[in-house]
Amino acid sequence: MDQIAVFVDAGYLYAQGSAALSGQRQSRDRRILDTEAAIACLSQTARECEPSCKLLRIYWYDGSIGGAWPTSDQAALE
Repeated sequence: MDQIAVFVDAGYLYAQGSAALSGQRQSRDRRILDTEAAIACLSQTARECEPSCKLLRIYWYDGSIGGAWPTSDQAALE
C-alpha cells in the first residue's frame, strides 16, 4: 500500500503564513492558528498531490517558547 506523510515546520508555517496574510512576517504571538482548518488543508493538499496514496500521518515539528512545554498550540495539535 502506498502511503504519504506530511512534515510541517511550525516556525516556517507561522512566519510564511503571517507574511502571506499580512504582507510581512509577524511575531507568532500575534497569530492564532485554526488547528482544525490547518489539518484539513494539509490533508487535502496531500490527497491532491498523491491521490492514489493513503495519508499515513502529519508530523508537526515545533520547539517550545521560553521553555514552556507544551505550548497551548502544541497541546491543541496533539
